[in-house]
Amino acid sequence: MKVLINYLLFVFLICSITTYGQSQDSITFNAAIGLTNNGISNVPNFSLNKPALTSYFNISKGRLSFDPQIHVSTQFKPWQNSYWFHYKLVDHANFKLRAGAGLTFSFDYSSIIDKGVRKSLITGNSYFNVDLSANYIVNKHLTISPLYIHGKGREKSAAGYLHFISLATNIQNINLGTKSKAAITPQIYHVLLDGLNGDFFSTSVAILNNQSPFSISAMMNTPIGHANTLPADFVWSASLNWNIGKSFYYNK
Repeated sequence: MKVLINYLLFVFLICSITTYGQSQDSITFNAAIGLTNNGISNVPNFSLNKPALTSYFNISKGRLSFDPQIHVSTQFKPWQNSYWFHYKLVDHANFKLRAGAGLTFSFDYSSIIDKGVRKSLITGNSYFNVDLSANYIVNKHLTISPLYIHGKGREKSAAGYLHFISLATNIQNINLGTKSKAAITPQIYHVLLDGLNGDFFSTSVAILNNQSPFSISAMMNTPIGHANTLPADFVWSASLNWNIGKSFYYNK
């Protein structure tokens, strides 16, 4: 219950900050809140593998943005929280380059038998991360997006280091009729985690309605190649999403 209350207070705070005041200066607020049957991560070690509630927020002004991610189980137990700050180094019409830094908190669950009684244990680890990402907008239907993330664990129980390199293509604005559109995002990526490495292919498909804030999406992820030392299996998930996007004005 405490996690649920903190989660709702966080969402309320974000919305309150972005709606304060009136002026010619604006803050852009975007959010995507989803309910999924399977909480999976591109890094297999960080997957929940249970139904989850995912939340992605973006609050931006000019070149600077704050991009928190709050993920919890359907029992509102914490799974993974990330707090990123990003800055757009290049902001052209066809090409965008941004760098960021942030903290990620990841939680694992286990159980022990204590005097004949099974007890649940929760272990939390934190990571300091930096990233560099680019978007090359070929046209309104195709965007190419390379990404690099470096992470370092802050506790002895955390993974020591993470290198994540990916190349994604976003095929978007696929007309499905007068009101609906689809987007397909295939991605290949390499993970190096404490000496364990793996190559993966993932793809996601989303269907959106122009007149509704809700969308549905599905994702699959599978290891590729034969040299992987990072344990992973084929996984998939399906989600119902609520998308919010608006610009607000504030007093200087």
